Parts: sequence; C-alpha cells; structure tokens
Amino acid sequence: QSDCSDIEMEMKYLKNKLELGADFIMTQFFYSDDIFENYVQNCRQFGVGCPIIPGILPIQSYKSFQQMTQYCNTKVAEEIYSELEPIKSDDEAVKNFGIQLSIKICQSILDSKISNGFHF
Repeated sequence: QSDCSDIEMEMKYLKNKLELGADFIMTQFFYSDDIFENYVQNCRQFGVGCPIIPGILPIQSYKSFQQMTQYCNTKVAEEIYSELEPIKSDDEAVKNFGIQLSIKICQSILDSKISNGFHF
C-alpha cells in the first residue's frame, strides 16, 4: 500500500513525464473552470511549472455529452445537468448551451490568466 494520495501519485507521474521531455500539459476536457483552476493550483503546489493547456469539448448533443462524460469519468456539476434536463431532447438548444458554456469557461480562464490557450 502506498503512502501517497491519488493527487500525489498523479503529480509524481506528471513530473516524471516532464523530466522525460514533455514541455507542457494538456488536460482532459471539463465543464467547470473551478476544476481546471484547482488542477493548476495542485500542479503548482507540487512544483510543476510548465504551461497547462485546458481541454475544451463543447457539448454537441445530450447523448454524446452523456457518453463522453461517462466514458472519460468526467466530473460534471449538478447545475449543468439541471440546465440540460429541460432541453435534452432539443439538439439545437443543447448545442447552443454547450457553445455558451464553453465560451464562459474559456473567458473565465483567460480572465484568471492561468492559461492563455486552449485545446478543442
């Protein structure tokens, strides 16, 4: 049994990748800028100073959103599910919601200056 927490183990693997030559980190997609900000703070606390590029995946349909978040084990805030529930059968409304959510997340990250680029 390891004395390391999950985050400590993740940071050890991450630092190893950087020592082997990685120049930056590209995250998995997420639907809350708080999740990204916390991840960056954890990285910095563990001495990871390279650029961290957030992965953004705009929601295209309710079905694909459910499939991808389940497959990738992505944490999603309950408020997002609540906003999607009444429109989940309307693909155009879901897509518009996904675009607006992605814009909001990107703008928040740019405003915080913790990253100046994105991976879509």
